[in-house]
Amino acid sequence: MTGSQLVRLAGLVAITGILVFLVHEAGHWAGGRLWGFEMYLQLNKAGPADPEADPGFWAQMTMTGAGPAVTLVQALIGLALARRFPLVGFALVFTAAFTRILAFAISILVNPNDEARIGEMLGLGPYPVHLAVVGILLVLLTLTAMRSRAGWPAFLTAFVMSSLAVTAVVYLDPVVGRIL
Repeated sequence: MTGSQLVRLAGLVAITGILVFLVHEAGHWAGGRLWGFEMYLQLNKAGPADPEADPGFWAQMTMTGAGPAVTLVQALIGLALARRFPLVGFALVFTAAFTRILAFAISILVNPNDEARIGEMLGLGPYPVHLAVVGILLVLLTLTAMRSRAGWPAFLTAFVMSSLAVTAVVYLDPVVGRIL
């Protein structure tokens, strides 16, 4: 990629890096709304508006799984776009993979995330579902990188900008507060 393409990629990753959080959380929000729950949506979290609500197994599975499902769809869209719009495709797939890999690390160190909770709900333990999602995203990222001809400068640019986007989301989430 040329220098000007890397600059455009940096901007795209910054934007998609923030939007991927919102879209992921919107997936949780929509999953809850499908079951009739009053939901709240923020940049980095979504859930039933009533903290005492007991959604039950299938509603909880839907709400929890909808976020990662939306992220996987985002990556598939990015892969589809990669030949015609290589920078957009790469940005979409990279940010999807980056956020779920980061979520996996956080899940190991601090707090079980969506895929870990699904694995626990299914009796599989916290890691198999998450490893499957990350594995799928890494395959999609590899295919997208080949289609878009992204080399190490693109990966480095995307990594730095994704890191900045995650930092922005973490600090903006309490400031922005509830969106829906």
